[in-house]
Amino acid sequence: MSVAIERDDLSFWVETPDELPCAPLRGEATAEIAIVGGGLAGLSAAYHLIQERPGLDVVLLEANRVGSGASGRNTGMLGPRVGRSLVDLCRRYGEADARRLYQATIDAVTQVKALIYAEKIACDLEETPQVKAAMTSRQVDALQAERRMLQRLGFAASWYDERQIAGISPVRYRAGLGYPHSGLLNPVRLCRELKRIVVGRGVRVHEQTRVSGFTPGHPLTLALPGGTLAAARVLLATDAYTPQLGLLRGQLIPLQTHVIQTQRLSAEQLGRLNWPGRTPFFEASNIFNYYRLTPDDRIVFGGGRPLYQAAAKDRQSGATDVADPRVWEGQAKVFSRRFPALADVAIVRRWAGTVGMTLDHLPVVGELAEAPGILFAGGWNGHGVALATASGATMADFVMRRRSPRMDFPWVRGRAPRVPPDPLRALGLSAYLTGLGLADRLQMLRESLSRRGARTAEGRVP
Repeated sequence: MSVAIERDDLSFWVETPDELPCAPLRGEATAEIAIVGGGLAGLSAAYHLIQERPGLDVVLLEANRVGSGASGRNTGMLGPRVGRSLVDLCRRYGEADARRLYQATIDAVTQVKALIYAEKIACDLEETPQVKAAMTSRQVDALQAERRMLQRLGFAASWYDERQIAGISPVRYRAGLGYPHSGLLNPVRLCRELKRIVVGRGVRVHEQTRVSGFTPGHPLTLALPGGTLAAARVLLATDAYTPQLGLLRGQLIPLQTHVIQTQRLSAEQLGRLNWPGRTPFFEASNIFNYYRLTPDDRIVFGGGRPLYQAAAKDRQSGATDVADPRVWEGQAKVFSRRFPALADVAIVRRWAGTVGMTLDHLPVVGELAEAPGILFAGGWNGHGVALATASGATMADFVMRRRSPRMDFPWVRGRAPRVPPDPLRALGLSAYLTGLGLADRLQMLRESLSRRGARTAEGRVP
């Protein structure tokens, strides 16, 4: 049984109210550029547009509060990745193009950091590598293959064998692969700071202003609860919520991801853990877990089985802003197994966020094929902290009608592959996720039996 989540509750990342609330838009208004969506993509687009052309008449509309969607409901792990894996990119596009695509994600991380430093944004940015950790021999083999491909294509990576990863990880793993071009941040503070900056430079931001539809024309008119907004160009940064507007239906799949957060750890509790560099980790399983420490020493632990739920009376859109309490319960059990030394540490917060997924695991950035004149940036597939924030520069290229190297990527497109409608979609996704989970459990069982057999054999050696 799913439960609704409170979009406006961002207390897991900020305990103080937003110092710059923006009033809803009422009445009839006009703008040169209308941006719909106050997450990282929309705010970044507003930033780049007003930075490049001061005085441009830009209006940004957000249905709730900035950062209340996936942009503020993730774990704040900033890293380079797109699609499934680098090895998969090589299979699909060849090594030369895969290298270019992966480099673009490293550039995205670099651009996000440069923006934060240039604007002196207080969002708890930490320059730190991330480590993908293997729990089984098969996962070790997969990490080794990725390591070899990274080296082959000229990318830096760190390898940790079982002894080495034991020196940096609070959890016992078989091996790990480190990604140096990474970081951590507070995503809600990043959203709020970007809002403060763009408002200060003349962008009109209106929160609690939900767009319910579009009227084609020149200009295009957005329907709002208390009025209308007519704009020469419209940029949608609404990610998984876009099908609810009648666009990208059957192309964007809303999945709900779940996160839990501990109480603040004392110095004594932290001392029980072997976590000297406070390195963030994500696991190499199919249904994987990921975790990090916050600056005030809380553990944020995400993962578990994603939730897909059909939308009532809508076979194409899928439900958003829901959660499955059983996933949170499962996360708490996994957390206790990963961190047995913290049996006395309470889980004090839990939340979920809606992620926009595509069938080919690539974003959609560009003018929509089904709605000429409307630009879109979304479908981040869980990699939005870097890619969504960096996408604002590409959106500025489209608005300014100029060609740039940022457009020469397969995710710069006007549509995504279609998926079947519900109920077939829900049944297919359920079977797919169940299969991934069974494969993980089978791997862990084989690993356990293999290690038990090895110990038995060692005990029989004279």
